[in-house]
Amino acid sequence: MIEVRRYQASDLLEVTTFLRSIQSLDPDFDAPEDAAFANFVNQSVNRGGKDFRLAYVGDRLVGALFSGRYKVLDRADWVRGFRIIVNPQGRALGAADMLHDVLNEQDIDRGLIHRTVLAGEQSCDSDLLNERGFELVQRIVIMRRLGPPPALNALPSNFSIRDADIHRDAPFITHLSNVANRRNFGFAPLLESELKETVDAPGGRLLVLETKQGRVVGSTQTLPFFDNVGVLHSVYVDPEFQGRGLGRFLVLAALNALAQHGYRCVELSVDEKNITANNLYSTLDFEVYRIDETFERIRAQ
Repeated sequence: MIEVRRYQASDLLEVTTFLRSIQSLDPDFDAPEDAAFANFVNQSVNRGGKDFRLAYVGDRLVGALFSGRYKVLDRADWVRGFRIIVNPQGRALGAADMLHDVLNEQDIDRGLIHRTVLAGEQSCDSDLLNERGFELVQRIVIMRRLGPPPALNALPSNFSIRDADIHRDAPFITHLSNVANRRNFGFAPLLESELKETVDAPGGRLLVLETKQGRVVGSTQTLPFFDNVGVLHSVYVDPEFQGRGLGRFLVLAALNALAQHGYRCVELSVDEKNITANNLYSTLDFEVYRIDETFERIRAQ
């Protein structure tokens, strides 16, 4: 019999071990390192894992529900983002169905949107989502690049690049992010507090591009991931300064920053419909690693 329990801070190592066991079964599933998962739990949207649930058979962890609420600008109602992950034993015993039922009881909002991303076969599968009224709304291309970084080209003379001062630069970086993403699917404005939550990850780097006058016109952020994979988390350029090769320079700067921390495999994600970005990354030897699919539904009543 399956028992569903609330996640507690003391469960962290058990959960990350469980996720790595899933990855050993399914190479398309990315299991985070312990520190990365701890950062994920403590993100403001996840509230310390308050709405996370774990499914057990006896003392054996067989499934997990990770969920948190947030607002996006292209939806009038709240969104609950979630992932349901089960191992083969949990799948056979109906753990995914049970965790879906738990998910539906976490809110009372009639218009709330449930949103999830499928990546790998050990997530709750698309057939189950279709049965429960979910629809495919977005495809995200996960790209990877192997090997040493390309040489870093010289910047135009009117610009310089430096490590960000998070207290001074956070307002400018969040503004760049929100301007760049405001028309994107599922856009949720980046808050300064959320940006600050990400900057302390070992091996991560946050760089800003500025004019001679000290105006911040671009930024890029890298993060550690797992198994010696680094992440190119973001690249932003002020629209007024686009078309000058600054985005390409920031990507190269990010690749070189990751190489300095020993990362020779770099991963990024980009909307399948963002043709300009896809073409840029392809010219820098990024290749498609997999495609993740985002599904949504209005909360079942």
